[in-house]
Amino acid sequence: MSTHYRQLTQAQRYQIWSLRETKHNLRQIGCKVGVHYSTVSRELRRNKSANGYEAASAHLQSIGRQKEAAKHHKVSNKTDDLIRKGLCLDWSPGSISQRMKREGIPQKERLSHSTIYHRIKKDKRQGGVLYQALPCYGKTRWKGGKRNRKAGVKLIPNRKDISERPAIFDKRTRLGD
Repeated sequence: MSTHYRQLTQAQRYQIWSLRETKHNLRQIGCKVGVHYSTVSRELRRNKSANGYEAASAHLQSIGRQKEAAKHHKVSNKTDDLIRKGLCLDWSPGSISQRMKREGIPQKERLSHSTIYHRIKKDKRQGGVLYQALPCYGKTRWKGGKRNRKAGVKLIPNRKDISERPAIFDKRTRLGD
């Protein structure tokens, strides 16, 4: 059994249907199909028809619910164009999301910044170049410390290295040593 959520396939639904017809209990069906028994219970409850559970009609019902879901409607050419235009204007995904809100785009079509990042990542996996239009793409990040290790040598005239200091400084007997 997997801990990651996945939709049931049509083959799994046929397997559930046949095992249910042969009077297996939910736990046995779950083990044989490779899902948790509560998934089997939920499937039987959600997708039953007037004649009981049938795999073909259950699959059609499931697909119908997916198409009616709010997330399904957000995938459109309109939102993809908004993302593309926003990135061309050097806007971040957060700015694009806020702009959608200000322009009065209906809630069911609006995208969050994380969804926009997911779309950009998906576009990159498919060979797209949207990720290159991100405002921070390709910038070098420095994490503390000197940017140039030779900065002291170049910037301080007549500089002496610390290894050349007088031995009295190592004793630390005076103030300031």
